Amino acid sequence: MEPKRWDEIERLYHAALELKEKERLTFLASACAGDEVLRREVESLLQSDAQAGSFIESPAIEVAARSLAGDERLTRPLASSPLEPGATVSHYKLISRLGAGGMGEVYRARDTMLGRDVALKFPPEDFSLDQEKLERFRREAWAASALNHPNICTIYEIGEHKGRLFIAMELIEGKTLAEILKQGPLPIDDVLANARQIAEALEEAHEHNIVHRDLKPANVMVTIKGRVKILDFGLAKLEGPRNPAEPAEQNLLQTQVGAIMGTLPYMAPEQLRGETTDARTDLYALGELIYEMATGQRPFPETQTKQLMEAKLNQLPRRPRELNPQIPEKLEAAILKTMAKDPSERYQSAAEILVDLWPQNVPTAGTTGLRGTPNRIAILGLTAGIAVALLASLLLVPSVRRLLRITPSAGVAALGQRQLAVLPFSAVSGGPKDDAFSRGLAETLAAKLTQLSRGHSLQVVPVGDLSAQHITTAKQAAKVFGVNLVLTGSLERFGDLIRVSYALVDPSSDRQISAQTLTLPDSDPFDIQDRVVEGSAAMLSLPLRKGQRRQVESHGTRNATAFNDYLEGLGYLQNYEKAENIDNAIGSFQTALNIDASYALAYAGLGQAYWSKYMATKDSVWVDQARGSCSHAVTLDPKLPASHLCLGILENGTGQYEDAIREFQSVLQSDPTNTSAYEGLATAQYRLKRIKEAEATYQRAIKAAPHYWSPYNWLGTFYFAIGDNEKAAEMFKKVVELAPGNHLGYYNLCAAEYLLGSFAQAEATCRKSIAIRPSSTAYSNLGTVLFCEGQYKESAEWFEKAVQLRSKDPELWGNLGDAYKWSPSEGAKAAAAYRKAAELAREGLRVNPKSYQLLGALAMYEAETSNIAQAMRDLHRALLLAPKDFQIMYDAAVVFQLAGRRAQALHYLERARNGGYPVQSIRTDPNWKSLQNDPAFQKLINSRNQ
Repeated sequence: MEPKRWDEIERLYHAALELKEKERLTFLASACAGDEVLRREVESLLQSDAQAGSFIESPAIEVAARSLAGDERLTRPLASSPLEPGATVSHYKLISRLGAGGMGEVYRARDTMLGRDVALKFPPEDFSLDQEKLERFRREAWAASALNHPNICTIYEIGEHKGRLFIAMELIEGKTLAEILKQGPLPIDDVLANARQIAEALEEAHEHNIVHRDLKPANVMVTIKGRVKILDFGLAKLEGPRNPAEPAEQNLLQTQVGAIMGTLPYMAPEQLRGETTDARTDLYALGELIYEMATGQRPFPETQTKQLMEAKLNQLPRRPRELNPQIPEKLEAAILKTMAKDPSERYQSAAEILVDLWPQNVPTAGTTGLRGTPNRIAILGLTAGIAVALLASLLLVPSVRRLLRITPSAGVAALGQRQLAVLPFSAVSGGPKDDAFSRGLAETLAAKLTQLSRGHSLQVVPVGDLSAQHITTAKQAAKVFGVNLVLTGSLERFGDLIRVSYALVDPSSDRQISAQTLTLPDSDPFDIQDRVVEGSAAMLSLPLRKGQRRQVESHGTRNATAFNDYLEGLGYLQNYEKAENIDNAIGSFQTALNIDASYALAYAGLGQAYWSKYMATKDSVWVDQARGSCSHAVTLDPKLPASHLCLGILENGTGQYEDAIREFQSVLQSDPTNTSAYEGLATAQYRLKRIKEAEATYQRAIKAAPHYWSPYNWLGTFYFAIGDNEKAAEMFKKVVELAPGNHLGYYNLCAAEYLLGSFAQAEATCRKSIAIRPSSTAYSNLGTVLFCEGQYKESAEWFEKAVQLRSKDPELWGNLGDAYKWSPSEGAKAAAAYRKAAELAREGLRVNPKSYQLLGALAMYEAETSNIAQAMRDLHRALLLAPKDFQIMYDAAVVFQLAGRRAQALHYLERARNGGYPVQSIRTDPNWKSLQNDPAFQKLINSRNQ
């Protein structure tokens, strides 16, 4: 058979397949125009199809993929040997015959190598193609091989067995959309669910520059679990980037202008005219599919080819709501926009229609009015020990147009009882290893004293918090943490001996309350730690009961050398800001484990060190290393709090919030005063939108450690995040009152004052924070206040300072871009700042792809650099993850405003406002200057939240 003849048969076969049986005879009589042979060929295929039932049809792709593998045997006719269930084909065992038809036969088979069921497809025996068509199919296969998406049928293998070609593909158990539609229109919720999944598949294809061109109900399957799968990319066309192996002069998968490809009832007008097709062609077909799912009939029900083409080119379909009044108006509008005759009037990308198909944008009878739940909270700060570095990756800093930065941080509030800071011990002699050992000893001392303090009027500041704030003197500890007791110490070597001197000090006068000196063999670090802990406990009047003595003398290993290395690792890790210290910590922990492979504490320390390495380098390889070490620590000692804390922080940092909750709860069961565990648990609950649970966790933290100012700071941050700025300010004022020398309280209070509209007071508070201690957060907050006051040039200067201190923070770069953009003399610098912000945001998403904050921010950075299509894709992902987040709503408003879509921008802006986004921030955002005279905008910013 001539290829052109086969093309005509195939085209008519697919067109007839879309019609009801009673309509096919009339269609073929007209389409075949007296060619009885042509008509019999098509009718024969239709009859075979009816016998075959439902199975995967992929007329072009299997041979094209074979060609891609470079096998010239694909043009050879198939062997005629029959296949029976039970036979073996390569490493597949045939189970049953699913069906057969004019396009081949399909079997259910078992992949004996991978232990899974697949579909094996065998083309018909007379399958052959001319060289030109074969080359085009080869390129199509290259295009399809680039697609890997849960809503696209996967091809596993193209092979040959005893001279017979076959294709192994994903076995899809379900029905085609064509079969489902025979029962009539679908419920609106199902329409939306199916439409979104199809659009997501198209988005994936279009992102790889592949246009399907033959989207129709027969090419869409719905599994028994409701998963949509798009089949048959046999008519796909690749646009843009080409296969690098192809000659430069060849345009991949391009069909000559004038060639009509597709199935007539679902072809776009430009396809019918033989014009160039692009992604918008698939969107037109998607519109027809949604129309048919929602109404139960095609938008152009004509059966005669001529009349159908005339209708599709020149007529408008009936409005969907005329056929089904239950269709929401917004869904109808989306359908009709998708089916616009002119491609320029349609959605320009699948990402755009995905945003409008999101359930919150198409309310149905089962949905209620939306009141957004806030999810933007920035925790950058200071938690017990190494958790400073670990938690730093969890949450993101809001940008200029996204409120200000709030940092919850650990600390002690002076509430009339004893507050103790254990300063890092110093090494009087020796090198870096002695210094690390000394610091590690102080950290374990603080941890042991914390255990002993339960039930006594004493609060102990973790050594890691002091190190993070660079606290080295008693005066500093009192000023920043509000402590009234300080324990200092030093180590000095004398041959094989170590002299340990330690003292309890009153920081208000630097007077020694008590002091002691021990001289012990350096070969027994166990005895060194135990004696220092016992002596310090005596100074603090903490009695050692029997059970507590066992806790004090527990070291996690019986090997003194391994314990020595472990303490060194802890000491190095306190000063994680220096890259060499992280490497040294890794080395020390590994050395300890080489000596004692069952040392769970050392594995937990190693996991923390690996995570710190990731934080310093942003190289995701260290994430896997950290997970392996933390998990092994839990395996070795399931009851060890440090093991679960290590894993919990990692799970939080990678977006596995349910797992993080489980780990932090394990910590708190055995260590109910562990501040890091409370903070991590609340963070995970907050990320999962469990707002009441998160609030309760913060309140538990206050109850467990009532003399820390840190839990009050956390609670203030929480109130800030949910939009209760008055309560937030109240908490931050308490922090400032309890620790007036702590810069954190001031810049948090600055943010709350700003949102309460007290700009002058906020500016003064931020400057006070900077005067106490310059920080990137205080610089950023001050820059934000100045930005919202319209002082863009000075705002940019403060953001530049912030970026200098924290150069890998995407939102700080976004802040800087915003300030540059609106500063008349700095506008040329904005694009580079936005590109840097986008680059850093993408790096963060590689580690935590569920960070909707990063996705929302990235969408804005892409929009600011005119990459609207990608911005829409990122925004869609953010909306999927956080459909009620007022910050994501605001991000969406900005993206649509930058894209020139005012109506959608106002829609999301209203949702952000209603969800809790501060009206004051909307009023001061220059992105809305062009809307100042818009009545809808004025109503939005001047009316109360709905």
